[in-house]
Amino acid sequence: MSKIKIMKRFAIAVMAATTVQGYAGPAWSADLFNGNTTYAEGGQAPRNVPFVVSARYCEDMACEPVTLRIWSGDTFIMDRLGRHHEIITIANIEAPSVHAKCKVEADAAQSAKRRLMVLLEGRTYVLARVVGRKDARSLAFVTVAGRDVGKAMMDHKSARSFETSPGPWC
Repeated sequence: MSKIKIMKRFAIAVMAATTVQGYAGPAWSADLFNGNTTYAEGGQAPRNVPFVVSARYCEDMACEPVTLRIWSGDTFIMDRLGRHHEIITIANIEAPSVHAKCKVEADAAQSAKRRLMVLLEGRTYVLARVVGRKDARSLAFVTVAGRDVGKAMMDHKSARSFETSPGPWC
């Protein structure tokens, strides 16, 4: 079975599962099949499909299970019980863009997504929000088991410091 067919089936399964959970038509579903070709995916394929993992989020001494949709090496959506969704951008890093300008960046972006997935999947994490905005986006430091996720991403060479002067990934 081709990669495109597998990705389409995965996307349909994710959309069906989210409908069953009570929030039909998630905002990210519009990005699944845009018809644009990226360097990482030849042909007519989705631009960016999130990795979906389970984790535990703790705040003020209370923890709850959450679902994370990992969009890139520095951005994920936290879906909490009910209709609570929050877009989190990790404050201290910049990861390669999933909307890559070259194959090197596209490959690095997918590698960074996988690394963030490994760091968060099945783990308990804490957020230290730097900025929260009305559009449900937060800039935050993310910590797992007392270790800064941004620093772990930089140590693995999956991201660079946000303070570093921006340069091309290509």
